[in-house]
Amino acid sequence: MEELDLRQLLKVILDKKIFIILSTLVFLVLGFVYSKYYKKPVYESSTTLVLSKQLSQSTQSVNNTDDAITQNDILLNQKLVDTYSQIIKSKRVLNNVIDNLGINIDEVKLSKNISVVSVQNTEILQVTVKDYDPVIAEKIANEIPNVFAVEVLNIYNIQNVYTIDKGEVAKEPSNINDLRDIGLFGIVGLILSILVVLLIFYFDNSVKTNEDIENYLDLLVLTSIPEYKPSKAKVVRKGLKVPEELKVPEEPVKEQPSYFSKTAL
Repeated sequence: MEELDLRQLLKVILDKKIFIILSTLVFLVLGFVYSKYYKKPVYESSTTLVLSKQLSQSTQSVNNTDDAITQNDILLNQKLVDTYSQIIKSKRVLNNVIDNLGINIDEVKLSKNISVVSVQNTEILQVTVKDYDPVIAEKIANEIPNVFAVEVLNIYNIQNVYTIDKGEVAKEPSNINDLRDIGLFGIVGLILSILVVLLIFYFDNSVKTNEDIENYLDLLVLTSIPEYKPSKAKVVRKGLKVPEELKVPEEPVKEQPSYFSKTAL
């Protein structure tokens, strides 16, 4: 019985394939229009920082154990990654960045546009800035390490933040992918159209076949009357106007012989 139900559902979907295809095409067009004309481009710029122990300026030999980077220093810097991530997005750092660049942006909004992640659980931090203006995103990404290093020095009295890669002006937006957006809209349209077809079928309680009578009413069908469609050759009542396509062509009237001829005259 379950196999029969699955076949029935498949048949319902195939019967409504035109509706499903048209609905999917409409959503594909909507996805194209949304991606091209309504989705505002956002640009990203990233800078990479590394946490490392500051070596003494008076280092005379590489064998100096006081200035050598030890395993404990590495573990300490790894533990500071989470702390430093929060400091980068703190009001103290972001307000100084805004003041230094002279940009008109709210500190809370700027914090939401900044993401800080550690690269594969190392001492390396990647700071990514998003903005509608690629130049502004690049300036913020490069100013954050400068302000952040100063604040770390003021708070911990150490200087262990160094810039590896500076941010660059993005040429392409990071949030626009036409094929991805159109594909997502197409999948949504396909799923919704199939769901609508199945819901209509599920709530349709009308009886359409002999099998429906046997399954739902538990009655045996003895006979059935086929549907009759009358042809054009049907009887037309007297006094009614006969359509042109139903008129029977009249036979030509034979010429009757006259009683007088030209020779007789």
